[in-house]
Amino acid sequence: MPTTKPLVLLVDDEIDVRRVMARILEGFAITEEADNGASALQMARRLDGSISLIVTDIDMPVMDGLEFVRLLRRTDQKVPVLFITGSDPALAAQAGLNGEVLRKPFGVEEFLDRVIRLLLGTQAGSTFR
Repeated sequence: MPTTKPLVLLVDDEIDVRRVMARILEGFAITEEADNGASALQMARRLDGSISLIVTDIDMPVMDGLEFVRLLRRTDQKVPVLFITGSDPALAAQAGLNGEVLRKPFGVEEFLDRVIRLLLGTQAGSTFR
């Protein structure tokens, strides 16, 4: 019985960061990429509920990750979100947005573990390596 890979939307204005995250998830998930919250919001609407996880930077030009998720939550309350940031990790909680935060720079295992936990909807660490 074939299984479908999860679709992960990667949102970061730094192309190198997006590409590294996509490479980490290669073979495990299908990834789509956006360079800011505005283009990510358009992409999320086009993908119409098929996104399994959003990984978004907080600080970006045009539209930041907090505003992107705030607008997305008007129509999609279920999709899990992993905020990544090089600044204050408390920003997402202060904004009242439901999601986990991962501080940059992060390691491959830490990133992959967080992604897998969010995709599985668990709080326990994964055994994937």
